Amino acid sequence: MVRPTVLNATDLNNQNPSTVTLDFEDYDVLKAGKTSLGRDHEKVLCHDSARQPVFDYMLGKMFIQVSVSTFDQRNKDSASIERAFQKGFNNDPKNRNQIECYLDETYGPTHTAEISNTGHFEVRRNGIAVTGFRIIYIHGTPGRPSYWKVVKALRDVAFISYEEIKEKLLLGKCLSD
Repeated sequence: MVRPTVLNATDLNNQNPSTVTLDFEDYDVLKAGKTSLGRDHEKVLCHDSARQPVFDYMLGKMFIQVSVSTFDQRNKDSASIERAFQKGFNNDPKNRNQIECYLDETYGPTHTAEISNTGHFEVRRNGIAVTGFRIIYIHGTPGRPSYWKVVKALRDVAFISYEEIKEKLLLGKCLSD
């Protein structure tokens, strides 16, 4: 992968174009009993499906889902994005949610993370808005998103299409070799 890789994204209804920058120096898997790799690892692409069931990867303040399923099929039960915002993740003694646990371990304590009544992600540390927080859905099969109902509840999810991944990561890799 050429660093950094900039991917085009939209919301879950193929509107509001944005970009997602993937820039990492290493890859690692979470150790048993951990919810993050700890401080000074924001440039490490982190994976552990057993501890972070909603997200496949974490990179800095980005939480990434990857699936060949459509978003509405994937966003159910243990993989539901809303679940990552529910308090009491893994019986956390501080009653934090999954995102708060990860951010606290990676960047220091006192993060709060919730979905507002208007469907936006509100992530703060010591009451101050956290910049760079993203939730990204990478679709592993062709097609554009058309989730006009879901986008109202999850306005800030960035959708990256299979076509974008194929062009920027798969074909780009083959062409650069």
